[in-house]
Amino acid sequence: MTTSTFPIYSCYNYSYSQQLVYQSEINAGGDITSLSFYFSNATSGGTENSNDWTVYMGHTSKTEFVDTNDWVAFSDLTEVFSGTVTFPNEGSQMVITFDTPFTYNNTDNLVFAVDENKDGFDCSIYFGATAYSGPDRTLYYRSDTVNPDPASPPTAYSVTNSINNVILGGIQQACPAPTDLAVTTTTTTTADVEWTEIGSATEWNIIYGTPGFDPITEGQTVTDDDGVAGTTLTGLTSSTDYDLYI
Repeated sequence: MTTSTFPIYSCYNYSYSQQLVYQSEINAGGDITSLSFYFSNATSGGTENSNDWTVYMGHTSKTEFVDTNDWVAFSDLTEVFSGTVTFPNEGSQMVITFDTPFTYNNTDNLVFAVDENKDGFDCSIYFGATAYSGPDRTLYYRSDTVNPDPASPPTAYSVTNSINNVILGGIQQACPAPTDLAVTTTTTTTADVEWTEIGSATEWNIIYGTPGFDPITEGQTVTDDDGVAGTTLTGLTSSTDYDLYI
């Protein structure tokens, strides 16, 4: 999906937002050197009134924003960028290179905050986002008259379970997810599964179950430990759909 309300709400003079990214979604530690947003489009054609950003990052135990006053405390945030951002061509990644890298511990969840301070608006600027069915992970404020102070932010305008699609530059997962997952051949009770290893793993867990199952707590697990990416699942039920994870 796309959204025009965060990380900045460009239809208003000023805005401030915080978003939560789970450790399980990052799975990498080290210095984060940049933050990238997918810049979809600007319907007015302009971005010059929405380019004064200050960006913060921090560690947090929060998994959701419970109400419109549940901001992560300013004392838990570190300023990583302040200045004029550059909007790329529409349909491109908007890269914000940090003034100061943020060292992520790969234990806590990550919060990032964006404070837009330019007096003026460009209605509307759209960014890539994803909607989740779970907890509210974005908290945002907007105003034409009040430029919020991140050290003491006012009551937010809204919370939402959507978050921006972002790229955290400078860190890499120690065990990146395989790619090119495919089922190549099936019989009534078996399925040949293939994938491409991106890292250096030589052992993989294949988890399968009924469509929509939770791979963390449900499903059947088969271990492939022969060092070659690919295996055959057996004992399947004929004419049955399965979801599959590696």
